[in-house]
Amino acid sequence: MLTPSEYDHLCDQLMVIYNDLENSIINDMVRRIIRLGRVSEATAWQAKQLQESGMLFDDILAEIAKRSDATENQVRALFQDAGIQSIQNDNFFYEQAGLGSITKLSPAAAQVLEAGYAKCAGELKNLTLTTAIATQQLYVTACDSAYMQVSSGAMDYGTAIRRAVQAAADGGAYVWYPSGHKDKLDVAIRRSVLTGVGQTVRQLSVTNASDMGADLMEITAHAGARPKHAEWQGKLVSLSGKNAGRYIDGAKVYSLKEIGYGSGDGFGGWNCRHDWFPFFEGISTRAYSDERLSELNAKNIEYDGQMYTEYEMDQMQRALERDIRDKKRSVSAANAGLASATNEDVKKQMQGMFDTESVKLKEAEKCLKNFLEETGQLPDGTRVWVNGFDKSLSQKAVWANKNLLKKLDKNDIINIGNIQRKYNEYIQKYPDSDFNYFMVTYKLKEAGFKKTGIALPAKPKNALLENDPTPGNIEPGHIFKRMKERNITEADLKSFMDEANVMFVQWNGQRQTFRSEKGAVTITRYEDKWYYKTAWSKENFDDEEKTIREVIKRYVEP
Repeated sequence: MLTPSEYDHLCDQLMVIYNDLENSIINDMVRRIIRLGRVSEATAWQAKQLQESGMLFDDILAEIAKRSDATENQVRALFQDAGIQSIQNDNFFYEQAGLGSITKLSPAAAQVLEAGYAKCAGELKNLTLTTAIATQQLYVTACDSAYMQVSSGAMDYGTAIRRAVQAAADGGAYVWYPSGHKDKLDVAIRRSVLTGVGQTVRQLSVTNASDMGADLMEITAHAGARPKHAEWQGKLVSLSGKNAGRYIDGAKVYSLKEIGYGSGDGFGGWNCRHDWFPFFEGISTRAYSDERLSELNAKNIEYDGQMYTEYEMDQMQRALERDIRDKKRSVSAANAGLASATNEDVKKQMQGMFDTESVKLKEAEKCLKNFLEETGQLPDGTRVWVNGFDKSLSQKAVWANKNLLKKLDKNDIINIGNIQRKYNEYIQKYPDSDFNYFMVTYKLKEAGFKKTGIALPAKPKNALLENDPTPGNIEPGHIFKRMKERNITEADLKSFMDEANVMFVQWNGQRQTFRSEKGAVTITRYEDKWYYKTAWSKENFDDEEKTIREVIKRYVEP
């Protein structure tokens, strides 16, 4: 038997190795995306991409092989230590019953331990090999998408590369199961090891119980059990089935079938932390009273105005921890991209991604901290740790967050929670933007500019200087009228757009206004073409436009 707390930290050391592998895979993928550079012809792009994807596949296999000895040794030691600890825990109950203790593994028990190790090691090897295939597919998809966006004119080169890097970071390192299901590498490894070790030590307890003449086993119990498992945790089970249906010390005796032994969602199945230990009628005393079991299953934890069970709290905490791990990987990926970039547009995009992901990381960490403080749950540092996200990178992310926060005024700091929530909504809708452009949007709306639109990084368009053909337009030649009144040339229109570092989008992106120091220009879209709508130069800026320029200068311009 292993206790629930022993199961909780069973995989900690092994996950260090696999976290390192995952981070290495993501960052390698990012560096290759950055390295592809600009390739104008589709055939040349495909040839270069094919070469890089093949090298990526080979490099991942090499990274796996480089860690294979360490993982095999760690898994073997893990099984051996778990087996020894399980026997030591069970010996307490055998000694209590006057049967002495187990000092040496029987041949049958040794075979159980070795078979469990071999099965788990083989499964881990197979899972990690599928990671190379999954990563190669993710890389090719991300690069294809970037090429199509740039070649079609839908997106500039820097933005397309940022999208590809973000896709690589979000995708991460996956494993594929024969069923077609996929999981994150760290999730799959933890589940595989926890399940493999658990099944082995439970079978080890059964083998030893048979050798010692024990038929009854008491199941361990823990807070946070799945509802289905909560029915039988802390109860008794008959290995042979001959005692099933009886009540001993007020507890029902279950059969192996009733607790789902051998099934994936039953006792000893996927991610199950329940175990069992020998129980001797007339000698042993139940470890868990009915009152204690009721407490473990009760909705007695208040959070956000509602009551939850420990299991529900655990699930919420795991979700918050996963979010932090994902954010750390995104920061690390952006940092790898920033270090590899030589193109200035790409560098700017990678810096923007790094800043954005840093803010999101700090918000995620704050959410977990508040959750733990409000619920009394205990932190688990092993579940938010990401190898490669060292003190240096962590401090860099902290400073990126602080530098952005420096631009906030006193009232913003007071309302920082609301600002960060709105920012999360904004960045989900506009993933190519960042915190600075969000603040332009936020501050203008706060100042009463309701119709300005959403501020985003400027992406110039090839607009036509013609009458606006949009149906219902009462003044199709408006642009020519404004150009004449304000002494603006066609070259000025292009200059206003090309030199703008922010654009404001309206009507689901169908209307866009580009603002620069020299002037501003608005374009509208009709049937896949852009048309100049209106424009005004610096000399025409009114008080409203000057206020907008001040906000832009504060948050966006260097």
